[in-house]
Amino acid sequence: MIPPPFDTLRAAARLREEGGFDEVQANAVVTTFADCMSQTLASKADIQRSEQAVRRDADTKEAAIRADMKEMEAAIRADMEKMEAAIRADMEKMEAAIRADMEKMEAAIRADMKEMEAAIRADMREMEVSLRREIEKTNARMDLIAEQLANQIASTARKTLLQLGTLMVTLASILAALQRMGII
Repeated sequence: MIPPPFDTLRAAARLREEGGFDEVQANAVVTTFADCMSQTLASKADIQRSEQAVRRDADTKEAAIRADMKEMEAAIRADMEKMEAAIRADMEKMEAAIRADMEKMEAAIRADMKEMEAAIRADMREMEVSLRREIEKTNARMDLIAEQLANQIASTARKTLLQLGTLMVTLASILAALQRMGII
């Protein structure tokens, strides 16, 4: 849509009244603005001609692009089919190689596990013999300690009984003395 024509007289009057311009200044500004607008704004006919040219150009380019896209699609499909076949072949080779490697690894792991099992069993037998010796030594030490404790307890009990006997005799003597004195 083209804007309405620019009213230069009205614009100059407005600049004088509201902007404080003198007549020469207002006319110079309005004339400059009008020249700019006439040089930069297109007419309706100009726009229609440009629009038709753009449509023709777009239609031509669209047809060319569609043809190119069909050619590219066919080429891409062919390339993808080739790539798919190559990838499938590579995957089959890799699968066979992986299976072979896994079988080798499994055999090696089984052999290693048998060796480790034998070593562990030998270590366990050695540990069992060593533990039995330690248990025997510990039992012998515990028997000796138990015998020593029993002797100490017996000795302590004898001493305690003697001391209790002595204490009872002393208490009896004290009681007898207290009775003689008439305290009790």
